[in-house]
Amino acid sequence: MPLRSNKEKESAKTSISTSRLTLLAMLLCCAIVIGYAESFIPLNFTVPGIKMGLANVVVLFTLYKFKPGEVFILVILKSIFASVFTASFAALVYSICGSLLSFTAMLLLIKASKGFFSPVGVSVIGAICHNIGQIMVATFFVGSFLVVASLPVLLVSGVVTGFFVGLVVSFLLRNADLSKLFEEK
Repeated sequence: MPLRSNKEKESAKTSISTSRLTLLAMLLCCAIVIGYAESFIPLNFTVPGIKMGLANVVVLFTLYKFKPGEVFILVILKSIFASVFTASFAALVYSICGSLLSFTAMLLLIKASKGFFSPVGVSVIGAICHNIGQIMVATFFVGSFLVVASLPVLLVSGVVTGFFVGLVVSFLLRNADLSKLFEEK
């Protein structure tokens, strides 16, 4: 195998970085489109804020395939763009707070447990933490702890939606052809 020059090595690094950046941009677009499409699915519950969280498939998948810093950027940008589509500052604050708490919890579970938790378990914990983060923000905005009364319903919905998101991510991670796209070279 011939030795590569420094320029060739730097070029190879750049192309890998560019390909990862491109994949992250595509995943961000997928998360935004999925989240936007989900906003048109009517869920008539007594507690506001219950969503299926389908865009979290993208976030959880990237947690397994990308570096934490890259996923952090994806999470922040997803929250920002979601609030642009809803034209709501409150949506931005709720989304960022819930997403950051969820991201942190899922990252810690993946890194610390060394495979003990499946993507389903990680997703369920992430969904629960997302709901807790949003309730914390709602408590601050409303100025009352009465919003905490909706937490049990949100937690149950988080377990259910987190379970299904985790199943989808488990399937995606097992798909060898898809996973090859995200491997570093």
